[in-house]
Amino acid sequence: MAQNQFRKERGIFLQEKRVEESQDEIGGVRGADYSDNLYYMLGFVGIGLERKNLTMRGLNKVSLIGHLGKDPEVKTLAKEIRVAKFSLATTESYKDEKGKHHSVTDWHTVILWKGLADIAEKYLFKGSMIYVEGKLKTRSFEDKTGQKKYVAEIIGDHILLLDKASTKS
Repeated sequence: MAQNQFRKERGIFLQEKRVEESQDEIGGVRGADYSDNLYYMLGFVGIGLERKNLTMRGLNKVSLIGHLGKDPEVKTLAKEIRVAKFSLATTESYKDEKGKHHSVTDWHTVILWKGLADIAEKYLFKGSMIYVEGKLKTRSFEDKTGQKKYVAEIIGDHILLLDKASTKS
């Protein structure tokens, strides 16, 4: 059985949940380390939460499912480090109030490093459907006219091939 109490820390209301039983709500057995307090934040997500001197500062995570717009461009950099770059299209569909279907497509630039770049070179091609998970990075550069430009890219940590298995020929 759990007792719930509320406390205020740094202007944020937290729910304190004391675990008194040896089983959790879904029937799993809890270890001895679960006897300490568990804190659940109520309200806004992303505001700092401290527990045992650990601070949650934020989360930078992107998950996309889409189709490649072109074959990956794979380059080998210094020290044989490989990098793959490709565009990924994600499409959302909806019905308007008149029942008409609409689709909106967004394009994302995905960057894969090292082993993932090798997988991209071998298995990905224009039209491939993939799941990619990673983080959003923004960088700037100067174009030919000297103007500063900003680019947002997804740096992929994990990919999942959603098409049936095939290799490039």
